[in-house]
Formats: sequence, structure tokens, C-alpha cells
Amino acid sequence: MLAENAGSIIRRLWGALHGGKVMTALITASMNGQLDVVQALIAANADINDKDNKGGTALMWASEKGHLKVVQALIAANADINDKEYQGVTALVWASWRGHLEVVQALIAAKADINARNNIGETALMWASERGHLEVVQALIAAKAGINDKDNGDNTALMMASERGHLEVVQALIAANANINDKNSDDWSDSCLRSGMTALMLASEEGHLKVVQALIAAKADINTRSYQGMTALMWASQNGHLKVVQALIAAKADINLKDKCNNTALILASEKIHIEVVHALSTANAHINILMTISNNSENIRKILCHSCGDATDHNIINSRTVPPDFDDDHEWCEVHHFAQCMDCKSYTYAISSLNIYEQETRWRSFPSIKTRLKVMIGTCNIPQRVRTIYNEVIDAMNADLPVLSAIGMRSMIEVMCRDDIITFTHIKNIIELIYKSKSFNKKSLTALYRLVFM
Repeated sequence: MLAENAGSIIRRLWGALHGGKVMTALITASMNGQLDVVQALIAANADINDKDNKGGTALMWASEKGHLKVVQALIAANADINDKEYQGVTALVWASWRGHLEVVQALIAAKADINARNNIGETALMWASERGHLEVVQALIAAKAGINDKDNGDNTALMMASERGHLEVVQALIAANANINDKNSDDWSDSCLRSGMTALMLASEEGHLKVVQALIAAKADINTRSYQGMTALMWASQNGHLKVVQALIAAKADINLKDKCNNTALILASEKIHIEVVHALSTANAHINILMTISNNSENIRKILCHSCGDATDHNIINSRTVPPDFDDDHEWCEVHHFAQCMDCKSYTYAISSLNIYEQETRWRSFPSIKTRLKVMIGTCNIPQRVRTIYNEVIDAMNADLPVLSAIGMRSMIEVMCRDDIITFTHIKNIIELIYKSKSFNKKSLTALYRLVFM
């Protein structure tokens, strides 16, 4: 009695989980790989093509789970190989999705429809390519699967493999003469921006460098555009994929093409503040003056460190963009990002000015950054030996980018000088202010000294 009640409870629970219809014994045994049970049920004339509440058959479940011997037994018992569940998926598509090579081979040998499509037009080759199952892809190609078949969004197997970054699958499809420049329509996308994308664009958007290189080597059209005018270079620039950008530039991508909104790769990179990409594009002669007409107004002239000149030179600010402070972090600083052109060598620089909104202090950084080495000042021979020794070590520490050690050295230097001058103050802040009052250095130096010593 207890066993019967337990069995009833299990059956009701199973039925609730599977839409109200209890799976047949054959489907359950096939899903679990119980070959002896499957053979017994087949011998007892079980309905081999019966379906669960989602349209799945015993063969589909065994194929998805990779139970080869069960699949072979069901095929031998004349299971419908090309039957589809409610979403249009066949046993071969399921096996391909999961990467079960031997099951795929068994279904192919049994004459499964290799190009059968699900409800959105996807085939076994597309599913295997998207998942990166190289051996399954090779088996399907060898069985004459439609290499260039498209789903309802005009996506091909090559596009799916490229977007996912599956290099070996991409190479196999290229070798099988996949149409490398086909475009999708992406009918179900919320944004029409992704319509008309090629395999190269999809790989560039996701930053898959090796796939991009393989497609370029296979003569993909580098400058082809999506339906919104986007190129592979624009996608890579917008998402900050520096190495992909460099590869496309090296392959002679047109840097100055515009999309339908008049955006160039440089504009898209600058909007996302991808500094290294901006520099790569600007040094490759991207038209920076597309962003804003160059003005020689003196207000637009700033001293900025020039990577070509190796020194701070006058730069013409071409375009600026303010980045509001992050109030969840350090909200004292507001950044402004600039494109600038050196008025001496005419090279372009990406610079960031950071404004402390409380102290009204501005700091500048330029990219690519230049490491300026500090030099020991002339005339230190007159400084007491112990001060000079510490001073030289501070210079070495600052050149080695060791700010904490530099600060310790600066503090030690001040204390040594104070002892030499018999200054009795013990608080370092009072000592610094006393030195400042003696006009030994200006207010800017005072601020720098405070920041270094009290960091």
C-alpha cells in the first residue's frame, strides 16, 4: 500500500513537472540510457514514436543525452528519425547541439535529414557551429550539409561560429567554401543596427582577434557595411577591441568611413572613451577634424605632453567631452577628455584633464603617456652630505614609480634639514609651513609637497 501511494505521488509530481502528461516508460528509459529496459519495451511493442508534452520522442531524448547504444536500438526498431518536437528540432539537431559525434554519425548513417530546420530556420550545422563542436561540424560538412543555409534572420553557420569565436570551426567552414561576405537581417533583434552584419563584423564586435585574422586571410570584404553603414572597424572601435582595430587597420580598412549617423570609427571610440583605440586610429591618420572644426582661438591652446616631441608643447584642443564625476566613488574629480593636435609636429594626442571641484585644481594626463625621468638638480654639492644622499634616493624612487618610498624620503629630507637649522617644531605640517613662510618655495610646490608627504 505504501509503495503504491509513493508511486502515485511520484507519477503526479512528474506529470506536474512535464505539463500534465506523464512521460512514457520508453521515453524515460531512453533519456536515462537504460538499454536493457528500452530493448524490453520495444520487444513488448511500446509505441516507439510516442511524444512527451513538448513533442519529444524517445529517439530525441537519447540523442540529446548521447546514449549511442539506445539510439542504435531505436533506429533498428524503425523510430521516426526525422520527427520534430514542437519547436521543430530533430534528433540530429539535438545531438549536434550537444556535440555527441558518434550519435550524429549514427543518425547520418540512418539517412536523417541533414538540413532539417527548426521553427526559426536553424539547422544541425548551425547549432554545432554556434557551440564550437568541430568534429560534429566536420561530420556534417562531409555529409553535404548546407554550408550556406540561412535561418530566419539570414544568419549562417559561419556567422554563428565567428560571433562565438570558434576559430577551428570558422576555418573548417571557410575551407568548405562558406560565403564569407553573406549578411544577416537579424529579424528578431530589438535594434536594426545589427542588421546587415557579416561574419567579420560579428567577430570584430566581440573582439575575437584570431577569427578576424582568419576571415581577413580568406579575403573577407573589410569595408563592407551593415544596413546602418557600420563597418567591422567601427564595431571593433566602439567596443574597445584594440588588437582587432590594429589588425583591421593593417589590412587597409578605410578608417574614415561614416555610418548613416555620420559617425566614424574614431567618433565611436571617443564616445566610449577607449583611449588606446583613439590613439591607434588617430596615428593611422583618422580625420580628427571630422569631430569639430579646428579653431585657433587662444582659449583652445593648452600645454600638453606630446608623445612625438617628447616634451610639453602647445596643443590645439579640437574636441572636448566632459565626464561627470561618479558620486559612488571619488566624486571630487570631474574629467574632461580632449582630442588635441600638437602645433609643432602636428601629431594628435588624447588628453584628460581632471578638475578637483573643491580645490579647483586641474591635472593633465596625455596618451600615450610619456615617462619623464627626473634629473638631479645642479648645485647639490653645497647641500649637506646626508641631505644630498636622501635627495638622490628620492629621485631614484620617483623615477621608479614608488610614491610611498618617495614620500618617506621627502619627509626624512625635511627632518634632516630642520635638525641642521635647529628648527624645534615636531609636527611635519608646521615645519612645511615654516619653510614656505621663509619663501623657499611657492604655493604650488607647497601643495605638491603636502600631497607627497601626507599621501
